[in-house]
Amino acid sequence: MAAPTADDALNYAKRAIGNAPFDDASIKLRALNDATCQLWLAAPWQWTVGQLEEVTLVNAQQDVSLAGTYTDFLNLLNVHVTDGQTKKDLVVAATLPSTTSLNGTVSQAAYIAGSPNKLRLYPIPAGYTSNAMKVNAIYKKTAPVIDGTTESQSYKTLTGMHDEWFWVFQEIVLLKAYEFVKDPRTGTITAGPQGIQKNGQYAKVADAIAAMMQGEEKFLKTLGDQVGNG
Repeated sequence: MAAPTADDALNYAKRAIGNAPFDDASIKLRALNDATCQLWLAAPWQWTVGQLEEVTLVNAQQDVSLAGTYTDFLNLLNVHVTDGQTKKDLVVAATLPSTTSLNGTVSQAAYIAGSPNKLRLYPIPAGYTSNAMKVNAIYKKTAPVIDGTTESQSYKTLTGMHDEWFWVFQEIVLLKAYEFVKDPRTGTITAGPQGIQKNGQYAKVADAIAAMMQGEEKFLKTLGDQVGNG
């Protein structure tokens, strides 16, 4: 069997809604990209993350320049400092102030986009043994874009996701199709004493993503646990 493509998921969904015009150019690419992003952001799947280059923590240097361009950078997931034997996880911040007065043990880190890109540490590193401490960071990549060319490309080649999980993406595309035609099989989402309750295709998608998380559990649990036990 040929490697599945986004078009395969589209055709599957179109059959389920009686060949309604779900594959119109103005609709299908939006639906396929929304489905891709929904699954992409559901968890830090191994094919959705990357690692920044290791950099050396230097006393009195708050911003550390990165050699890489990281054009696929979305946000930081995990940052830690390590001496090769133990590690300390840092709080990932969306932004951090540039300072000249607060010095001490580093507790936070932020990514500063620019030329070059940088990691900003907070407080300013102080009291570390020179060249002994390294900073490692894992980041979430931006989702790939499905367009008129990539929609017929192998979904694994496009996204990195294993073919074994294609059915989860397919269920999300089917949900988008049901929503498009206002099909009752879409189901409902309600909030109550027992929390958020879903049925219909909403529930199928939630169950599919949960199954995917279970299947990828080992990787998800060890994300960022590269040295020591924290």
